[in-house]
Amino acid sequence: FEHSHILKYLIKFSPTIEIISKLSSSFLNHERIISSMQENVCGWLLKHKEKIFYRSSGNVQLKMKFYSYPDYRQIVKIKKVPDNFKRIKKDKNSFFIFNRIIGQRGILNIDRIFEIYPVPEYVDGNMKWGAVSDIDDERRRKYRESSRYWPLKSPHLNEITHYDWFKEDNIKKWVFNAVQFLRRRINFPEGQDKRLGAENAYVLKMGDCDEFTDLFVSMARMRGIPARRLTGIFIRKKLEMHAWSEIYLPNGDWVVVDAALGNIGSYTPNYIILKIEEFNPALPDYQFSWKGGWLKYHIEKDLPEATPIFCV
Repeated sequence: FEHSHILKYLIKFSPTIEIISKLSSSFLNHERIISSMQENVCGWLLKHKEKIFYRSSGNVQLKMKFYSYPDYRQIVKIKKVPDNFKRIKKDKNSFFIFNRIIGQRGILNIDRIFEIYPVPEYVDGNMKWGAVSDIDDERRRKYRESSRYWPLKSPHLNEITHYDWFKEDNIKKWVFNAVQFLRRRINFPEGQDKRLGAENAYVLKMGDCDEFTDLFVSMARMRGIPARRLTGIFIRKKLEMHAWSEIYLPNGDWVVVDAALGNIGSYTPNYIILKIEEFNPALPDYQFSWKGGWLKYHIEKDLPEATPIFCV
């Protein structure tokens, strides 16, 4: 996702975000910046306008699924549901499902409207995060599977494990060192539209929020810290698609780590979650399957329209 202008904005107003030298400064600066940008904003009215144009052999059983905003760290009120779709929940994610027989040609209107109220959370800079060695072995193993975007067995990524900071047992110190390493290693390209994955990001030394997140998740899992990727929206003066991560602490909490924007520990009203990727980082936002013939389709969509909802 392209958001380099957001990064430049944050750096302009908070130099300490660019060089993370003190643990508490990142918490305080990010919180101050966000609160000043979105003062009195409690939520967002999101309007999606999307259409699917299709052609088929006729009498085709089409099953379509796409992600909806989950009830995780946010309160979701659905104001308009797409026609002939139903909403389901699975684990922490939510989906809209379409399962019907379609004709030879048509348009599926999947317009939808939501009110989203993010639940802010700010981690105290003095809070103890615990140690990597405090995380139980079973949970560590659960998050050690290698994948296309998180290749934990990559010889290239293995180079990172030889740095002294990587061996740090204190989770808080490890996270800040890891984010500082990434922000020195990875350069933001202009207009990147392809997700490179952790290994390519490390080797090519380039990437946007996708690559920062994939590489951070891979590094954390290699160290034995459970981590997952979240995608959704970051809103400042306009809406941007964004990716960030969360890590698991021994006390059972999950803490936000947005390596691309230098945010550690602060969930603000600017973040809207669409998808949580824990064990399969390659699932597409829209998934199609069909029976009984052939199907061709294309999706026309724009970014959702976001209107702030102010606190009373």
